[in-house]
Formats: sequence, C-alpha cells, structure tokens
Amino acid sequence: MHRPVLLAALVTTSLLAGGPVAEATEPASPTPPTGRAASGPSDVCGVVTGVGRTSRTFRLRTVTGRRIAFKVTAATHYIHLSGFAAVKVGRRLEVYYRRSGSTRRATSLEPYRTCDRS
Repeated sequence: MHRPVLLAALVTTSLLAGGPVAEATEPASPTPPTGRAASGPSDVCGVVTGVGRTSRTFRLRTVTGRRIAFKVTAATHYIHLSGFAAVKVGRRLEVYYRRSGSTRRATSLEPYRTCDRS
C-alpha cells in the first residue's frame, strides 16, 4: 500500500534533482557555426584518382563508386606507407578520417588488398 507513494516520492525527487527527464531536454552537443556537426572517426577504402601535391589533398573512388576528397595534414599517420609521396594515382588505400564541415581530414592512411567498406 505504501509503494505507490514511495515511488511517486522517488520520481519527484529525481526530477527536482535534474534527473533523466531534465537531461533529455538539453541538446546533446552544440552545432558548429557552419551548421554541420563535426563527426567522429570514419574509414573508407578505394582507389586514388587524383593527387594535389601542393594542396596536400587527394581524391578517392570508393568500392561503391563514390568520389571523395581528403586533406592530409602534418598529423596524418602513414601505416606501411612512406608518407604523402606514396599516395599515387591507382594506389588502393584505406583512409581513416574525421569530418569537419565539408572537409574530410585524413587521420591515417594504409594500403589495402580487399575491402568491404564503401
């Protein structure tokens, strides 16, 4: 008989203390000024179709046919590659990247033999 009253008291106390219902109304994270959220790490495989040496960019055609451009920075890691000089047209790469607005910044690059990612 006292359980409904105790449960109501616990729910009320939780709500007053900023419990789950109060947290659900707050935004998960602020949106950057560009209007697009920055994403976490992603990866994709494909064949290099173009390289911009001075701009340190390259284009990749994925296994599903998408064409994606990437920016390489000083923080990019090269796994089994000798640096950006090893990124050449026709080379098959797996690219790990972070997206910020419309820019995809490569965090690491490595060659691949077979890939099931798009």
